Amino acid sequence: MKVGKLIRDEQAVSPVVSVVLMVAITIILAAVVGTFVLGLGSSTQPAAPNVYFEFEFTPSGGNGFAGTDGDEVTVTHESGDTTDRSRLTVLLEGTELMSTWSTTKMQAGTTYTDTDGGPDLADEDTVGIGWESEDGESSTTIGTGTVGE
Repeated sequence: MKVGKLIRDEQAVSPVVSVVLMVAITIILAAVVGTFVLGLGSSTQPAAPNVYFEFEFTPSGGNGFAGTDGDEVTVTHESGDTTDRSRLTVLLEGTELMSTWSTTKMQAGTTYTDTDGGPDLADEDTVGIGWESEDGESSTTIGTGTVGE
C-alpha cells in the first residue's frame, strides 16, 4: 500500500460532512418550530422607560420629618424617555399618593408635587415612581428617593 495514496484519499469525507450538516439543520429547524408552537416568542414583556427622576423633600414647619401633616414631595423628570402619565404612580412606602401631575406626558423638566395637605414623611421613608405596561400585565419601579438623604 502506498502512503501517499492513503493521505490523498478523501472519498469518505463527503458523506460525514453531509450527515453532520443534516443533523445541524434538523436541530435548528426543530428549535424554531418549537418556539412558535409553544408560543415562547410572544412572551416578551414590554420594556419599562429609561428615566431619571430627582426627588426633593420639604418638611412642614420647622420640625423636620417627624411624620406630621404638610410635608411636601416634589419629583422632577430630569432626563430619559417621555412617558405617558397614566402609566405612572407615585408611592410612599407602597401607598399611592393622590395628587395630580402638571401634564399628561412626563418628559424632561416635568414635575410632580404632592400638595394635598402633604404626606406624613419620616426619615428613611421611600418614595417611588411605579410604571405599569399598557396591557397592565407588568409593572416595575423606575425611580426611588429616600427622605433625609
